Amino acid sequence: MAARALATVLSAKLRDQEVLVLDGLKFETPKTKEAVKVFRSLAKIRGFADLAGERPRSLVLLAETAPETKRALSNLAYVELEEARNVTALDVISRKYVVLPKSSIEILVKRLSS
Repeated sequence: MAARALATVLSAKLRDQEVLVLDGLKFETPKTKEAVKVFRSLAKIRGFADLAGERPRSLVLLAETAPETKRALSNLAYVELEEARNVTALDVISRKYVVLPKSSIEILVKRLSS
């Protein structure tokens, strides 16, 4: 039942064009300054202008949490970081946008198909 709820919420986010798929999301050094630049660049994409807003607006789903990525994103108030294998429907519905590297899509598909 939880998998079905997650699938429904993700489907609604896709329909509302609130999902952003990236080739990857890695940081060479764990600097918040780099993460801010990345999210400001992503906010220039049409429809994602408030991606880097004041409140937690974005849920970043990673295949696995790399320490550099976690440190770079942890100080951003508008980003919530979660591993794709642990995400719940409540996590997704509580955020306006979902940011997915391609590697996490495979994990979500595997999780939702079982």
